[in-house]
Order: sequence, then structure tokens, then C-alpha cells
Amino acid sequence: MKKNKRLFIIGFLAIVMVQMVTAVSAASGLTFSLQTVSANPAEKPTPYFIFEEVTGNRVEGQVQVKNTSFETGTVRLYAVDGATGQTGGIVYEMGSVPKTQVGSWITLAVEELTLQSGESQIVPFTVVVPDAARAGQHVGAIVAEPMITQEQQTVQTGDEQAAFQVDVKSRFALAVQINVPGEAISRIDVNGMEIGGQNGVQTVLLKLRNSGTEILKPTGRIIITDTAGKQVQGVRFRMDSFLPDTEIMYPVPLEYQALEAGDYLVYLTMQYGPDKAVHEHNLSFTVTEKENIQIFTGRSALESPTALGTSQSFLASTLGKVLVYGVVPLVIVGLGILSFWHHQSKKKQKRRPITPRPVRLTGKPIRQQPSKS
Repeated sequence: MKKNKRLFIIGFLAIVMVQMVTAVSAASGLTFSLQTVSANPAEKPTPYFIFEEVTGNRVEGQVQVKNTSFETGTVRLYAVDGATGQTGGIVYEMGSVPKTQVGSWITLAVEELTLQSGESQIVPFTVVVPDAARAGQHVGAIVAEPMITQEQQTVQTGDEQAAFQVDVKSRFALAVQINVPGEAISRIDVNGMEIGGQNGVQTVLLKLRNSGTEILKPTGRIIITDTAGKQVQGVRFRMDSFLPDTEIMYPVPLEYQALEAGDYLVYLTMQYGPDKAVHEHNLSFTVTEKENIQIFTGRSALESPTALGTSQSFLASTLGKVLVYGVVPLVIVGLGILSFWHHQSKKKQKRRPITPRPVRLTGKPIRQQPSKS
């Protein structure tokens, strides 16, 4: 009976693990990867393409496309422009967005491929930079996007069921950086700032534009004082890649005590460029009671804001919570129960009386006499 219970626990845990693997496999769907191909076979592939000193010329390259999923599928290949994300870092436009930069300079020899699981193919492409292109660094990407896979989903409401289709789509982007010769200029324009935030977190939004020709990664500090000259905030920040010809509203989370409604003065310093020069800016902004009510709904306007966490996709966040708070504890509890039963069975075996058996002393068995009742 106890052995059957242990087998049941093991079987249950095995089913849970199989369902986890199946769910992850189903969620992944059809996937493809891209890799650079060097003109010199002896050289190792680089993380992404960099074409130096390109101007008005035709440059050729090759990219390797590989089916990294467990099924045969078709992939669509296209080029896109790069942009700067709101919190810094390079992001890539969707295929439906009109291309005006690198995305319009790249022409792929093949725009659609059907590959078996694990199969790869090399695709040539060309880059033609217009004569009027701005000097400096330009970034785009070659994108591999599987053809739409539809999954059937069913919703149960009482005795009724409703089915609908879900389009599952993933993209893999390989960066292409093109450097056009000319004067290298490192410059970031600060065009104002305002207060912002949500869920009890106050942020200062800096309106920034990279008006130079180089990709920059600035660091900075914000010192905020009230109209009496008393410092109420001092925050440092570090940005990821900031592309030329792009503009963002960069959020800097405030620390310690939140700002009350009122007027404030700001001293902003940023350091960037090859010489790490320090650039100073004097700004001002106003916090209104209405803005604080929106940010601190149901909270005190002076409550210390929480530090912003690292941004992640909703799917990754949800999956992580399910694994951490759902499946993992279930597996741990199951293993604990199994270990406890195994330990208890061993203890009972140790306490069990040993039945005497005949032993040989002279070569003949000793016969035990039956007890008299």
C-alpha cells in the first residue's frame, strides 16, 4: 500500500514535469536564428555586422538562417531601421513601419525560406548607401520572422465553450551597423523635462535628442532644489545606447521622499563622448497636486517611491511567477513527502523484531523445540 503511494507521488511529479516541458515547447513554437557569415572562412562569426567607411558604394554580405525549432517551417526575411528605446538601448521597428534609414539600404537575395528542423541556409544581401546619407553611425537589422502559426484556444464558461484563434509570432533580429565617413560629432540636446510616474513611483522625464553622429552611452546626475534653494533630490543615472537622429523621453526614478506639489529647479549634468566631456544644463519644472494624485492613487503624496524594476515582457514575467510560486513549490512539497515516507519506512524496518533462525555449529542444523503451551 505504502509502495503504491510512493509510486503515485513519483508518477504525479513526472506528469507535472512533462506538462511543463510540453507547455514551454508549445509556447516556443516555430523559431529561427540568424548569424553573420565572414568573407574570410578562417575568421570567427561576429555578433553583428559592421560595415566601415561606406559611402555611395555597394557592399555585399551574407547571413546564415537556421531553423532552431523541432518542426519544418517557413521564415520571412526583411530589413528594418533601428531606434532608441524609451529607457535607452537599441530597438528595431516592426516590418510594417516605413523604412527611411538602414532598413531601406539593405536588399536580401531571398525573402522567404522553408527549412527543416535544424537546417540552415546562407542568404546573400547587398547594402547601398545613398550619397546624401548623414556621416556617422547608422543602425538597422535583418529580421527573421516565422510565418504566422495559429493556435486553437478554448474558453469554458459554465456549460458553454467558445473557441478562438491566437496568432503566435516571434522575431529574431541581427544588427547591421553602417559607418559613413565624415566628422564625428557627440551631442545630446536637452529640450525640457516634466514630472511623471505611476503606481506610486515618481519619475523625472528628460526630453533628450541625439543630434550628433555617434552612438552614445551617457551617464548623468540630477540635482533638484526647491525655490528656497534646499536640495530635495540627487539622483544618478546611466543610459544604454542612444542612436543618432533619435529622440526619447527618458525616465529617471526619484528616490527617498517624493516631491510635493510646487515649483522646482534642476541642475543636470551628463557625461558622454570619446573624451567623456561633462555637459551642464539648468532646467525647471512644476509638480501639481493632480499629477501626484494620479501617481499616488490611494497613497500619501509623500510616500517614498519604489525603485523601478528591470523591464521584461509580460509573458516572461508571468511564466516566471507560475514557475516560482506554482509548479516549483508543488514539486518541492511532493519530494519532501516522498522523502519523509521513505525515512519513516526505514525507521520501522529497524524497529521490527528479528526472528531467530537455525545456525550451524557442528555441520548439522540445530532444531528448535516447539514451545509448550
